[in-house]
Amino acid sequence: MVASCSFSRCILSVLPLASSLLLLACVDSNARVEKKGSAAPFEKTSGQTVPKGSGAEVDAGAETKPSRETAFRETQPSGAHAPLDGTPGPGDDENASESTAKPTNERDDHEAPSFQGKAQPLSDDVREEMKGRSWTKACPVQLDELSLLTVSHWDMEGNVVLGELVVASDVADDLLLVFEKLFELEFPIERMRRISHYDGDDDRSMADNNTSAFNCRRVAGTNRWSEHSFGTAVDINPVMNPYVRGEHVAPPAGRQYLDRSDARPGMLVPGAAVRAFKDIGWGWGGDWRSLKDYQHFSRSGR
Repeated sequence: MVASCSFSRCILSVLPLASSLLLLACVDSNARVEKKGSAAPFEKTSGQTVPKGSGAEVDAGAETKPSRETAFRETQPSGAHAPLDGTPGPGDDENASESTAKPTNERDDHEAPSFQGKAQPLSDDVREEMKGRSWTKACPVQLDELSLLTVSHWDMEGNVVLGELVVASDVADDLLLVFEKLFELEFPIERMRRISHYDGDDDRSMADNNTSAFNCRRVAGTNRWSEHSFGTAVDINPVMNPYVRGEHVAPPAGRQYLDRSDARPGMLVPGAAVRAFKDIGWGWGGDWRSLKDYQHFSRSGR
């Protein structure tokens, strides 16, 4: 009886300790289960390891949208260069330093240069420069009837540059359309300077492969005014598009371009560039029969 009672007391004394141990084991087991359930499996995405279900993984079937910067650049208007009058364009910073300004011919994959052109009355400086060089009081038109055309064009190196022509005011708008078309075609023009820079000397201007328009002069060998005297004719790249009459070639350097089937950049052959002038009703010297004046376009066709 005494032995049995002692055994019971031993059992009763051990039970609380066993219960405590059992409780601790349950708590530890639950904690491990909870910790294991909180860790998402990992998945490789674009070279980075991100937890699946975290929102950072990429759905292979979903459309990937550009970043904010990329989307902004792709929606910018192309060719946003400074206006010809020098005033800042939309979005231009008037205080931008020269080191941050982008030349007209520099562009990235998201930009393309746009045509710029304007017609304006002759300034006092231009008038004074023309007097005695490309214009005199004996000319068939007055200076008030002429305008200065400023246009952007491609040069032979693939750069976009600005050129100037003096033309009759009543053809200025039509010629702006023509030079815009030539720009779109990326037709190269080596240089475009007012002929007063050559003192009105047509031979010097042609030898320099200069594109020009107004020049008050007579048709060679006659007393008749040239169409250039009225500001209604344009000569383009004279070296590459020479005047040819029999054995006479002007300028002389144009002989290397007599084979018109060997079309090279800057040469005028039947096609889009010539058609740009014909679309405004002008004639081309390349269509003449008795002689060829490949550089020459005029309103009268002469």
